[in-house]
Amino acid sequence: MRNDSSQGKSYLILKCRAERIPLRDNSIQLALATPPYLGAPGVRQQDWPTRDKRRYDACLASFLREAGRILRPGGHLLLHTNLLPVKRVKGARRVVFSVIRKPAKASGRNVRHVGTETLRTRFVRVKGINWVALPIGLYRELLCRYSQPGDLIADIFSGSGNVAVAALLLSRRPVLLDLHHQQTVRKRLDNALRRARLRNFRRNRN
Repeated sequence: MRNDSSQGKSYLILKCRAERIPLRDNSIQLALATPPYLGAPGVRQQDWPTRDKRRYDACLASFLREAGRILRPGGHLLLHTNLLPVKRVKGARRVVFSVIRKPAKASGRNVRHVGTETLRTRFVRVKGINWVALPIGLYRELLCRYSQPGDLIADIFSGSGNVAVAALLLSRRPVLLDLHHQQTVRKRLDNALRRARLRNFRRNRN
């Protein structure tokens, strides 16, 4: 499922598992991933085994190998590592991302942990999504640090689509990968593209 705007921005939505990503080797500059919380209710066992720590870790390791395959040499993966579900929206919370990098001269799936990003933010609710999400502003901050306009950005476990909305606002090209919520997210992204076109029209007219 693809959408292109007249401003040259685009997105791609793929229904797939994180352990089998249908993207080419060395094709993504930046990937962001917020896996389902360990023990989170409402997640079907066949989608992601969130209630068994050993199986969860095995799936995460498999996903990391796939991330290493699709990242370009020198590219980054930002992996959200808070494993406990968020039960309340109110109040700021600490959010931690592991920063994983594919070495500039790497081949295959080799990646390594190079640091962490720790931020404080407030979780938000998104219409049509039954859990709280990280805000667009937080993702904009991370995208500015780790990518450039025109870069291809993978939003793995894309959920609410907030990564992709931030990417479109910053002239990146998001690819969303998840098993659910494609129709809800597509409507959000189409609205974001329409708002971007309207802003550009007003800016050019003035």
